[in-house]
Amino acid sequence: MWTKTLTVKFQKRLVPVMVWLSDTKEDNEQIVTMQSMLNEYFLIEQIQFADRDAAYDFIKHCSVSLAQSFLIRKAYSEGALQ
Repeated sequence: MWTKTLTVKFQKRLVPVMVWLSDTKEDNEQIVTMQSMLNEYFLIEQIQFADRDAAYDFIKHCSVSLAQSFLIRKAYSEGALQ
């Protein structure tokens, strides 16, 4: 399972947050992307891991509260709530 979609309740709406393995760098570092869309803004964050096992564990165990935290933090920083 290298992808996961979590549904987060935010401002009385259900918002999907997707998490997936998106890239492998030259030095074998793995990039996991978290992405969602809110008020016509794409909210994207890339997280770097040292190996595939760590990236897989992050995707597998990513919780709804972590996805909600990502959504709130990125929405405020990108101005999606104005």
